[in-house]
Amino acid sequence: MNQEIVITDNLIDYFENNPLTFTNITSKLLVDIIEQNKICDTKNRDIFSSIVKKIDTLSNKNIQQAYFNLFENWLASSRIIECNENNHESIALNSKDCILLDCDLKENQIRKKAIKQPELEFHNDKSFIKPEPSQRLKNLPFELKLEKDIPYDLVKILEPFLRGSGEIILKDPYLYNSKALFNLRNILKNVESREFKIITYSKHYYLNHGGNEKDYHEFEKCIKEFRKVGYKVSIENYKAGGHKERFIKTEKVVITLPGGLDFFDNEGKPNLKYENEEAYLRVDFIKLI
Repeated sequence: MNQEIVITDNLIDYFENNPLTFTNITSKLLVDIIEQNKICDTKNRDIFSSIVKKIDTLSNKNIQQAYFNLFENWLASSRIIECNENNHESIALNSKDCILLDCDLKENQIRKKAIKQPELEFHNDKSFIKPEPSQRLKNLPFELKLEKDIPYDLVKILEPFLRGSGEIILKDPYLYNSKALFNLRNILKNVESREFKIITYSKHYYLNHGGNEKDYHEFEKCIKEFRKVGYKVSIENYKAGGHKERFIKTEKVVITLPGGLDFFDNEGKPNLKYENEEAYLRVDFIKLI
C-alpha cells in the first residue's frame, strides 16, 4: 500500500485474457491492489504511452474506452521518476520501492531476474496479489505471523502503511516502558508524517500501577525533543484502567499490535516465550460504521 510500482503494457494482454468483469474476482483484485499504490513513469510518460499504443490496437471500441478511463485515473495519481533510461527496470530501480509488475513473468523467470538484479522485486499477477510477508510489496489486508527469537524491523514493516498519512494515532497504555519508547522513537523518526496523537495512561495511573518513574521521564524527554524540531504531538490519557486495545491508526488503516510497542525488544524480537506460541501483526482498512 502507498508504494511506488512500475507496470508494463503486458497488463493489457492480461486483461484481454482475464476480462475486467464483475465475475472475474482475480482481475478486479489486481486492479484494487494496483490502485492501493502509486504507478511510476518518466516525465515523458514512456510507460503510459506504451500502454495507450497497446490499447489502440484493440478492435472493441467499448473495451478500448473502458481501458482508457481506467489508465487515465492511474495517470492522474502517478509519480514521475527522474531516470536516464526509459525501460521498465531502470524506472523501477529509480523508484522508492523498486517493485515491478509484469504479468507475463513465469516463476522461474522471476527467480532468475531476482538473482541478476537483487535490488528489484519482480512480480507476476499471482505474487502481486499475494506477496510473501517478507517481500517489500505490502497489500491490504496484511497479516504477519510473529515467531519467537526472530528480529523484525518494525519501521520497515509499518512504513508503507503509514506513508502519506496526516495525523497518526498511537493507542497504547504502556508507551512509557523502555522497549515501547524505543519503538515509538523509531516510528516518529522514520515515517513521513509529523503529526501524532498519543493515547496512553496518565502519569498518575502509570506510576501507581508498577510503572517506572525513570521511564516516564524518558518518555517526556522524547516528546519534547520531537516537538522542538517541529513535530505536532498531542497526548491524551485514558480515563480509567483495565484492558486496552493497542493499535496505530491513520485515516485509512488500523494496525493491530499484539502487546503493543512494548511487545518488541530493541532488536525487534517479539515477546514470545514458547516455540509454538502464536501472535499476529495485522493491518486492515478502517471500517466506517
